[in-house]
Amino acid sequence: MPQNPTRIASEWAAQVTFEDLPPHVVEKTKLQAASVLGATFSGLASSKIRAYRRAAARWGAGSGDSELASMSDRLLIETAASVVHDFDDYLFAGHTGHSAILGALAVADLLHSEGTAVSGQDFITAAVVANELGGRLGASMLFGPHNGQMWSYIHLIGASAAGAKLLGLDAGGIESAIGLAFSQPNYPLVATFMGSDAKALIAAQPAVDGAHAAVLAAEGLNGARGILEDRGGFWARFHPDAMAKMFSGFGEAWLTSSLSYKIYPGCAYIDTAIDALFSIMSDFESSEGKALEADDIDGIAVEAGMLTAGMETMSGWYRGEHISPMNVNFSVALSGSVAILAGRLTPAEFEPGFYLEREDQILSLAKKWRIDTSREMTDAISPEGSAFDLRKILRKPDDALTGEDFSRYECRFPARVTLTTSDGRKFTELSEIPLGGAGRPGDETRRLVESKLAEGVAFSGSGERASEMIEAVTSLEMLDDVSGTLRGAAGRWPN
Repeated sequence: MPQNPTRIASEWAAQVTFEDLPPHVVEKTKLQAASVLGATFSGLASSKIRAYRRAAARWGAGSGDSELASMSDRLLIETAASVVHDFDDYLFAGHTGHSAILGALAVADLLHSEGTAVSGQDFITAAVVANELGGRLGASMLFGPHNGQMWSYIHLIGASAAGAKLLGLDAGGIESAIGLAFSQPNYPLVATFMGSDAKALIAAQPAVDGAHAAVLAAEGLNGARGILEDRGGFWARFHPDAMAKMFSGFGEAWLTSSLSYKIYPGCAYIDTAIDALFSIMSDFESSEGKALEADDIDGIAVEAGMLTAGMETMSGWYRGEHISPMNVNFSVALSGSVAILAGRLTPAEFEPGFYLEREDQILSLAKKWRIDTSREMTDAISPEGSAFDLRKILRKPDDALTGEDFSRYECRFPARVTLTTSDGRKFTELSEIPLGGAGRPGDETRRLVESKLAEGVAFSGSGERASEMIEAVTSLEMLDDVSGTLRGAAGRWPN
């Protein structure tokens, strides 16, 4: 274990400046902002988040149909909105954007209200701090009790460090903020995450706690030092075999470079299968002169890695009398069936007016799918000798990330989809890196993420503001006042 990893991370966070960030890290972070804001706009208009907003109005923090009054409640609702459709971004290792972007924006809003403007460059730097610390914490827990979005404690370190950075705290202050954030770290449960509407809280509550901790530290309160590695600290209680060696390579191994952005709502493990399905649907339409329909299909076979196949099994654990958006998010068969019936896969299909009215059709079509674990696809997630070789990193006895170059990272969840038509013809497509994933062409990803932001703004009922939002995010590093510009471009929340 490196000596004092919490301190090492805090010292780097305090010292790093915008000028230290490689250009590709800046561009990745700007796209992350566009992706998170697109997901947030979509979520704010959803029926689930409207219920969260009504609850917030009842507990007295603001009104139910306009912007909430406090930093805490605005951050809670916006972060829940960014999660609710499972439409977020992710890097190695964690879904950091909820706290990196929205946590930093909440503190920028606070400072703006107090008369201090946060520049775009400072905002980007704080978001990178959250990405780098959050990703390393997730990586340290790779073989722990949680995975993916359930590494929700990464938002404790992300929001507290990003907030403390914007508040101008030194290394000791940042370490204190992290210690305060981890005073009662959250331990998410599969039953609530995959089986209830509490899923939207998975990042929301820890992001709020992290932002609170930053402000508490700024007010001079002291948190426990060395909270990650202490004998009575986080790793000792959550995962004694945690890989503290992942807290290395600061300033050279930029985890932000590994960012991937979801183009469809749903778990990242479904994305390549859905990409392949849409390619098949396009090929079918070109061949037949009509869109693919359920009656055209005899069966759909998916060869996927163990992560995708395992998730498919878990998605069935919490199906009730009716299917839910969470069921769809974590199932290739359900997501693919929705995509075939709708001709697309967007947040609109996760509203009750779509999925409940077509529930029988979705379930009937889902029975035609078969998802098999493939050794070939599993091995291709991180092939030997690739630009990013996870096996090599895991074999290092210490300083696991020192010398690693994440600018060459590829987000690989390979899937081969074969659709057999009702008259016996076969259409096969292989997808290895999802659209929006690290390793795809940069121009393609930029276009898709900007479309995601524009469509999210439109879904929220404010489509006329889309170009203004895209312009603000595209020129993020040039802004003098991030809060004033982004809030001004966004307007009021949808009613």
